[in-house]
Amino acid sequence: MSRCNEFAEVNDESDECKRTFFMFYVYLLQSVENPEHFYVGCTADLKKRIKQHNSGCSIHTSKFKPWNLRGYVAFDSEEKAQKFEKYLKTGNGRIFQKKFF
Repeated sequence: MSRCNEFAEVNDESDECKRTFFMFYVYLLQSVENPEHFYVGCTADLKKRIKQHNSGCSIHTSKFKPWNLRGYVAFDSEEKAQKFEKYLKTGNGRIFQKKFF
């Protein structure tokens, strides 16, 4: 499932497409009230997504809000970001989180 899209703009002068690419962020949140609870996610708009988590818009994180951002990694492709997000949710990925975040 795609979380963001690539947009193309037509350049009137040359009729060539200019592509605007997004960065994709994999982020780690830690609950302020319950510091043993973490959440890993992926987005193209990190500031907006954190606001959504802290306002209770996400059913997966509303119970443990508010959240602090522990860290994030930016990728130039959504596929890479989703693979890294999936990795962080594995046993080895959790070890990585503890070591580097």
